[in-house]
Amino acid sequence: GIWKYDGISLSIEHPGTSGGPLVSESLYITEDTPWQGTLAPGERATHDIRYGLAEVCLRIKSPAKFIYPRIINTYGSLSGLDSTGVPRAYHAIVNASSPPYYPESATNEAVVTFYVPEGTYNLQPAISILDPDGGRSETYLPGIEVTVTAGERYCVEDCLQIVLTGPNCTTNFGFLTWADAFSCDSTLTNLSLTTRPQDHPEIRLGYSDIRILEPIGIPRATLRTGHGLFPEFDGYPREYYSNIVITAEARDTKGRIAIRQIIAHYDFTPPVLNCSNITVISANGIDAVVNYNIPTSSDGILICMPPSGSTFPVGTTTVTCTARDLCYNTNTCVFNVLVRGPNEDCVLRIALTQLSPPLITLTWDCTATLQCAPSVTGPWTSLTGTNSPYTTPADGPKKFYRLCVSGDCSGDLVSNCNPPGLLAHEPFDYTDGAALAGLNGGTGFSDAWAATINGANYTIASGSLTFSPLCVTGGRMQSTTGHTQMGRHLAATFGADGTTRYFSFLLRPEGVLHGGDLGGFHGLQIQGGPGGRSLFIGKPGGAGGGVTAPYVLEEVGGAGQVLSPVVPVVGETVLLVVKAEFAAGNDTFTLHVNPTPGSPEPAAGAVKSDLDVGSTDYLLIYSGGAFSLDEIRVGESFESVTPRP
Repeated sequence: GIWKYDGISLSIEHPGTSGGPLVSESLYITEDTPWQGTLAPGERATHDIRYGLAEVCLRIKSPAKFIYPRIINTYGSLSGLDSTGVPRAYHAIVNASSPPYYPESATNEAVVTFYVPEGTYNLQPAISILDPDGGRSETYLPGIEVTVTAGERYCVEDCLQIVLTGPNCTTNFGFLTWADAFSCDSTLTNLSLTTRPQDHPEIRLGYSDIRILEPIGIPRATLRTGHGLFPEFDGYPREYYSNIVITAEARDTKGRIAIRQIIAHYDFTPPVLNCSNITVISANGIDAVVNYNIPTSSDGILICMPPSGSTFPVGTTTVTCTARDLCYNTNTCVFNVLVRGPNEDCVLRIALTQLSPPLITLTWDCTATLQCAPSVTGPWTSLTGTNSPYTTPADGPKKFYRLCVSGDCSGDLVSNCNPPGLLAHEPFDYTDGAALAGLNGGTGFSDAWAATINGANYTIASGSLTFSPLCVTGGRMQSTTGHTQMGRHLAATFGADGTTRYFSFLLRPEGVLHGGDLGGFHGLQIQGGPGGRSLFIGKPGGAGGGVTAPYVLEEVGGAGQVLSPVVPVVGETVLLVVKAEFAAGNDTFTLHVNPTPGSPEPAAGAVKSDLDVGSTDYLLIYSGGAFSLDEIRVGESFESVTPRP
């Protein structure tokens, strides 16, 4: 059969040399919960019994000389979680003694040291008192209850005891330990609490709290003191706090000393934090209130920016959440809140539903007008009166179908991508690999691109940057690292007081995010006119101290940064739209990052109003890092610079 002995018997002896205590002890431990494991025939079980021992010393004093100080049949147990959080149930019986053993060495004071597994014990001390006639009297002293944990050292007097509570991280008092001392005859005078690194005992951590009663000479029955650690203020390496020795010492008027010592570990574990992206539908097509519940550890204090319950504009907004526990450990996660327009999820599905004669069926799940055209560029014709599902023959001339979900559904694709109010458009529709300098395509400009700083870094690459459903065409411009600037004049000036203009472009960081000159900045510059100052839109760089900042509005050079909520990510395209309201004195610029093309202008954005660009017609691409840029538009309205098919 299979059997297992649920207990262990130990004999512990130490001669008291090399600075260690003299120990003579027998210890018997019995498990109170049957072993749950199973063994196959011939299989061996190992590491199935584990106990964490504490060192206990009992100081015994007597006015009469005695020998053979001891504890006899001392019983203790543990039922519940041990100090490592594991459920345990066992009991132990211990017998221990110490010198002197012979009458010629009789004493008035002795210490019995022994080891027990963590738990609560009722110590049963005894001594043999020498009688005047040469005989011996066996004297049993009052029982003393103690509770110990694994790795603890506890020296107790028969009338003097210490209880340690904690340590635990607290709101205002750091990694806090409380020490309480008790005296059966009201003789306490001193209580101290000290913390030191286990590997560096010469160092005292934090502030030791030594309490000496005033006025001197008035003892008490109880004393309490507390001690908090703040690693961020001590100035010692964090590893010093991994294993710390906390020592409490109580003294009284009779010269008795009780010492309790534990090993603790500062909690450096950051709180658990889990974030995931959120997508909601805006009922009004402008914004939506979004609530989120971010799971974190029970001791985590959570702060999110923007906070839950904020109003988010249509488009993508980055939310950053930071959890901090009472030990000042932090964890951060970032997620995106995507607010979609009411019809953005409207998908047109097409399927061949009959082979002979061939029929196709189109289906959709929103309120929309079905349109068809002989070419993807139009002209588009609305099929009035059609509903989903819509079935039509498939053996005639090729046709294209689309859904018109809002606005004027009568125009074709080309006119939608060149809306009213669009004043200038640079699609970078040039030959792949060409240098940008000297190219003069697009509309609304009066000259070609011209370098002002090292224009060789700017070239054309095939394939537009995309930001669905924004109209895009042609290629894109791209740049390697290096301080570079290239500009182009518009056909008409802007900046007159009382007027408004909109600027938009697509931007994508490449390579290493902050690599290159001046922290790898890149974006579009509106050059200030005579007496004006220049505005930079894009990813900031080191010159303004913003290498970790999100997309910004700032004065060229980095001053006066205004942050958007979106952080640059290598390989991720963003749509940047700036509303410029020109006025006497400072102008007002509002930055929207990733608004939804075809939707109304967001109600709020990052606002900068401490700069006057004056009257100008000059736009520049300006950079120090690697990036791609595409689809520069200037217009009279938000809709004119964010067209969609």
